[in-house]
Order: sequence, then structure tokens, then C-alpha cells
Amino acid sequence: MTDQPFLDVKKSYSGQRWVSRLADANEAIIIAQKFDIPEILARVIAGRNVDFEHIGDYLNPTLRSAMPEPYGMQDMEKAAKRIAKAIVDGETIGIIGDYDVDGATSTALFLRYVDELKALSNDKPNSYKRPKFYIPDRQAEGYGPSKLAVDVLVENSCSLILTVDCGILAYEPIEYANEQKLDIIVLDHHMADEKLPEAYALVNPNRQDDLSGLGHLAACGVCFITLVAVSRILREQHGFKASHLPNLMTMLDLVALGTVCDVVSLTGLNRAFVNQGLKIMSKFNNLGIKSITEVAQVTGDIAAYHLGYVIGPRINAGGRVGNSRLGSDILSTKDQDEANSIALHLDDYNKQRQAIEQEVLDSAFYQAEQQVNEHLPNVIIVADKGWHQGVIGIVAGRIKDKYNRPTIVIGFDDKDGKGSGRSINGVDLGNVIQQAVEQGLIIKGGGHKMAAGLTIKESQLAKFRAFIEQELSADVVAARRNSQLKIDGALTASAANLKLLKLLTQLEPYGVGNSRPVFAFPAHHIAFAKVVGKGHLKLSLKSADGSKLDAIAFGAEANGFSKLLMAHNGKSFHFVGNLSINRWQGRESVQLQITDIAEISY
Repeated sequence: MTDQPFLDVKKSYSGQRWVSRLADANEAIIIAQKFDIPEILARVIAGRNVDFEHIGDYLNPTLRSAMPEPYGMQDMEKAAKRIAKAIVDGETIGIIGDYDVDGATSTALFLRYVDELKALSNDKPNSYKRPKFYIPDRQAEGYGPSKLAVDVLVENSCSLILTVDCGILAYEPIEYANEQKLDIIVLDHHMADEKLPEAYALVNPNRQDDLSGLGHLAACGVCFITLVAVSRILREQHGFKASHLPNLMTMLDLVALGTVCDVVSLTGLNRAFVNQGLKIMSKFNNLGIKSITEVAQVTGDIAAYHLGYVIGPRINAGGRVGNSRLGSDILSTKDQDEANSIALHLDDYNKQRQAIEQEVLDSAFYQAEQQVNEHLPNVIIVADKGWHQGVIGIVAGRIKDKYNRPTIVIGFDDKDGKGSGRSINGVDLGNVIQQAVEQGLIIKGGGHKMAAGLTIKESQLAKFRAFIEQELSADVVAARRNSQLKIDGALTASAANLKLLKLLTQLEPYGVGNSRPVFAFPAHHIAFAKVVGKGHLKLSLKSADGSKLDAIAFGAEANGFSKLLMAHNGKSFHFVGNLSINRWQGRESVQLQITDIAEISY
């Protein structure tokens, strides 16, 4: 990457230095010639550092080429054998899941697997028992396994318990389950300590001794590979015919949904999961997904966008403000009436969540603004009594985006506080939260580099705030100083057409690790501007040749874009953003979603 800023923008309106994502333009030329693709497509691929030998798989991701050997993960063979034995012997398997989408899809995978196994086994369909599952209440119980969850599953005659999307740090609940003579298998993907819980088997590509290289998987991906291993055991050691085993390919819709909604890297195996899963999902064989899309009025094929912004939020809403079981229920039901009923409940919960979120967001933003105005902390921590703990993660993300600083939002009740944090690139929030636990500064906590959760007493808040600021300040300062916006190329309004957009669909699905292409539109005038919705700005941009491009700047009032652009007085600006197809009344047009602006230096 050259030192010269893109379009000579050293500091944009949002405070970023614009740089070219592609270090060497010759790479794009070579890729275009080798794979016989247009140069602009090759340029975007080259900017994503795809290994040359893997470009074919990148353009056409398949499970056949991406699927690993399941036993490459620590404890996988042991776990698969125990799960297979439980199925064959007619044991009741218990599942403790998480209340988010990854937890719901992970739980539903096992429910659907056993349901299909029962349906396919003509000789003894009643021998295989549908698993029982327990999803904790976010407000009352918090995240992860508990003694209560174990007791409930024991009362339901479970002899084997799987923890999915949780359990890697559940030392006491797992010890309690061992005392009840239960076998516990942990299927998780969260960061693990060196010391592991004493479970029967612990499958987690992010345990420190795992060499599988699959640490980017969501929990649903771990569960899917586990079921691949279980099918192998049933076939090789228990004599099951292939025709009597579930077709796991038909369950990739769940894996795609959990993977996108857990915001893990959409590279390698995850890319194949989502690419293939979207194809399965668009057939609407899953009754729950079908019902949710109908309630949400989704038309046409399902894209990754719908997973993250339409389907996912509704499933999450059950755990945030309603019934935490509903996500797993709707994704595993075989009853259309039940699916329709749950979809309506989830849609209603989602509306409630939006209202609660706005109320907490307004209050939290006020606190954050006061902190920034008074002493400019490097880490923003806001807290109050009565803040609904189902929305604090979303609020933390919004504040983080506005101030470009790691943010932790804590909601206290009469007992203690639950906190959720979101970080910025280059700052490992999950690690420092774990350090706080080890030093006794908070009750419990953990997470990833970019997101973390915690439980804290109100009396601990001052020391915790000081500790976080001290530990992360240097990293935050460095990350903010080096804040860059990577740009894939420059276009004019006339070049941003439907032909280009349809060409770029070969690069989908977009997400972490495979970001949506970012294009600059140099020296474009504003032909039209109007405030729409809740503080958004709709525009028409005009290039020097007279071509026009529709554009929208979401949140323009909050981030200051409206103030700048509505007073343009005929000036031209450099615009940067993502292109998408806007569908309205049966017509398609290209629209630029503006993410940054720079004034032109003369």
C-alpha cells in the first residue's frame, strides 16, 4: 500500500485517512488475465488478500473444497462417539444453549438432526428421543450454563448434556453436573483459558491446545461439523445406511444464519457455509424462516443482508425482551401453524425491542456525550439503573460507532449489573475483560476481541472503569491515530450501473473478513438533497459529464453529514460508500450508501 492518500484525503469529514486497499495494481491485472474476469472485479479480489491458488474457491465456494477433517478439532472424535451412543441407546440428550441467533441455530441443528433421524428410521422410529433444551433468561439468569439449567434437564431424564455456544468458562455448573453423574460435552467457540472445565469432551477451535485452524467458526459451524462426525460414527460403527441418515446439506440454512448473525469472519469455511446456506434458505424448506420472512415482507431471494438485518433481529428479540426459547422453537418446528404464531410473536417483540432500545440509547448517548465533552476518555463506560439488559449490546455498538472508541454499556438492577461491550479494530476488549475477572474487579465476564460481556456490582464500577482506561488507552490512541478507510477504486456516476452491481455479486456474501467493496466518487456535485425518515439524507449526485447517481446517507443528522451537505452552495465533494440495488415498485436502480465525505483541496 502506498503512503500517498487516496484522492489526497489525509483527513475526511469523519476523521479518517483514505487509502487504496490494493497495494499493487499489477496484481489485479494478473488475476483478471488468469481467471478471465473484468479488471474491476479482479481489483476488488486482489484487495482482499485472497491467496492466488484459492481465488477459484473464492469465486465459487463449495463445502467439498472447504470442509475440514472433523477429527482435526480436539476432543471431536470422543464427543461424536458419545453423542452417537446416546442416540442409538435412546438416551435423552439435554442441550443448554445461548439466547442469541448463534445459540438458537446451534440448538435447532441438533433438534432437526434427531427429528430427521426418527423420520428416516423405518425399523425403530420411536427409539430416538428428541433432545430437551434449556435457554436461560437473559434478564433473570444471564449467559451460559447454570445449576438451575442442569437441574431442569435432570428432571427431564437427560443423561448427556451438550452446551452449545457457551460452556467454555462454566467451571462450577459443569462440576455440579459431574456430581449428578452426567456427561457434559461443550461445543463452543469463545476464547478459552489455559485451564479448561472438567467436561467429558470439550470441542472448541479456540481452546489453546487446538491446532485445527478453525477459530473463525461460529458455534453453529462447530455444531455442524460435530454432526458430520456423528453421522460418520453412526455409519461406520453402528451400521446405519446412508439413506437412513439426515441430509446435513439441507441444514446449512441454519449454519448460514448463525454465522452471519454472530459477525464472524466470512472467509474460508464460513464463506462456503453462508454461500451454500443462502441457496438452501431461498428454497424456504425451513418453516420458521419462511414464516419470519413472510411477516417481515421479504420478497425475492434471501441475501446475507436479510440474515443480519431482518431475520436475525427478530430471532434475537425473543431473547432480548420476550421468551428466550422462541428462536430455537421456530427454527426447529415442523408445524406451519406453530411457526406462523411464533413469527408474529417475534415480530411484536422486535418492535418492543426497538422502542426500548431508543429509550436506552437516548439516555446512554447523553452520558457518553457528557464524558467526551468533559475529559475525553479512551474507553466509554456508561451505566444506569433500569436499562434493559436485552438492548445494551446494540446501544454499545451505536456509541462505539459514533465516537470511534471501545464502549461498555451496563444496566443495573437491584442485585448487580450486566454489561455489554463493543470494541474498535486493534483493541482487544475480550482479553482485558478476562483480566478484570482474574483480578477480582468484576464478578464474571469474557468474550472476543471486538465484543464482550460482564457481570459487575455497582460498588466495583469505579475501579473497573479506571482499570479499563489504564489498560486500553495506549491501544485506543494508536488505533484511532491509524484510522484508515480502505477504498477499492474510484468511479463516476455513469460507471455505477446495474451491470457492475450484478458483476460484483460474485464476491458475495459480504461480512467480516470479506467486506463490501468501497468506492470513491471524486468531485461530484449535489443535484438534490432532502432529509428523510429519522435524520437520514437522500441525495442525487452529479458527475462532471452530467450523469446522476441516487445516494443515501443514513444517520446524516447525527454524524453531521446533513449540516455539511445541505449547505453545499454548489460545491463538489469526494464521496465514499457502498453500492447496492434499490428495488421500488418493480424497478431496479443503483444507489450509493454514503459512509464518508471529504472536502476537495485545491
